[in-house]
Amino acid sequence: MKDSAKKKILFVLYNNFYSNSAFHVHGIANELVRAGIECMVAVPSGAEELHKAQVKALYKGVDFSDLDSIVDWKVDIVHCWTPRIIVVEFIKLLAERTQFKIVVHLEDSEDSIL
Repeated sequence: MKDSAKKKILFVLYNNFYSNSAFHVHGIANELVRAGIECMVAVPSGAEELHKAQVKALYKGVDFSDLDSIVDWKVDIVHCWTPRIIVVEFIKLLAERTQFKIVVHLEDSEDSIL
């Protein structure tokens, strides 16, 4: 990780900013930003809806299709919000372009069905 710069965490959601998981990520990302950590949240599509769905977002929202700007942002940690196929496929594309540490968030009983 880059010691001289702010740490950067990319959250990767399986759905848009209106999904249930987006509300969980919103709270965590906002608190991390308040603590001095830069955050970005990637969604399959609909990033332009961020400030309608999450009116007090302190982080940037981006679509999966904007891979270049995500790579240019130089993320330290990618937090996958569930191991769903759409998230896994996006992470594979991102990993071909840049290095990062990864965290996978499991919901419900996913640990018993993996």
